[in-house]
Amino acid sequence: MIRNIKQSELIEMVAEKENMNKSDVRKVFKATENIVYDYLSSISYNDKCKISLLKGLSLESKYVLNKCSGIFKGTEYSKIKINSYISRRYKNLINR
Repeated sequence: MIRNIKQSELIEMVAEKENMNKSDVRKVFKATENIVYDYLSSISYNDKCKISLLKGLSLESKYVLNKCSGIFKGTEYSKIKINSYISRRYKNLINR
C-alpha cells in the first residue's frame, strides 16, 4: 500500500500541531517552494546546489551536459539533474 500525503494535508497537520493558522503555514510552504525552485533552477555549468530541507533530507542538483544521438547527433543540450538524499540516521529512525 502506498501512502500519499498531499501538501494540503501536510499543511493542515503542521497548522494543527503548531497551533497556527493554515493560511500562515501555506504562505511558509509557498515561500519555501519558491526559494527551492529559484536555487535549483539557477545553477550554471559545473555548479552544484544542495538544499537541506529537513534534518536528514536534502535535494541536490547539478548541471549535466548531454549529447544527442540519432538525427541530432553531435548536438549538445543541458539539463539539471535533481536527486534527493536521506541520511542513514534518518532512515534508521524511520525503520525502527
